[in-house]
Amino acid sequence: MCGYDNRPPSRGADIINTAAAAQMVSKSGDPTLCAIASKAAAKLYGLQIFDENIQTVEKNSTRFIVISRELVIPADANKISLIFALPHVTGSLYRTLSRFAMAGLSLTKLESRPVPGREFEYMFYFDFDGSVRSQAVLNLLGELEVDTDTFFFLGNYAEI
Repeated sequence: MCGYDNRPPSRGADIINTAAAAQMVSKSGDPTLCAIASKAAAKLYGLQIFDENIQTVEKNSTRFIVISRELVIPADANKISLIFALPHVTGSLYRTLSRFAMAGLSLTKLESRPVPGREFEYMFYFDFDGSVRSQAVLNLLGELEVDTDTFFFLGNYAEI
C-alpha cells in the first residue's frame, strides 16, 4: 500500500513491524513511500493498496511469540520449539535426530545457524509435534539438556 497515489515504491526503510510501516507512510505525506502491510492497516491509516498477494509462497504466514516471566503451557499444547548447540564431532546431529525418531516424535522444522566467532559450530532450531505432558517428550528434553552444549526450551504451544 502506498501513500496518496499509485506510484510504486522508491526506497526502503527498517521499521519494527508492518503496522508501524503503514503508519509511517501515512504520517509522512510522501506519495512515493509504500509499506507492505495488511488490508486492515491500509484502511486504518487511509492508504491506497498498490498491489495484493505479493508473497512468493501461496500460503505465506508469520509466526509471533508471546514471552512471559512464568512458564505457561496451554492444555492443548501440541508443538515444541527448542534451540541447542551440539559438539562439533562426527555424528552428533545424527545421534540427536535419532532420539526424536526413537521417541516417535515428528520433526516439523530444523534450521541451523552458524555460531558467531566459532568456526564450524552451529545452533539448531527445532520444532516438533509433542507435549511436555508426555513422558517420552520429558525424557527426550532431559537428555538433550544434558547432552548439548547449549539448550533453550522456547515453549510448548498450540499450533493454530
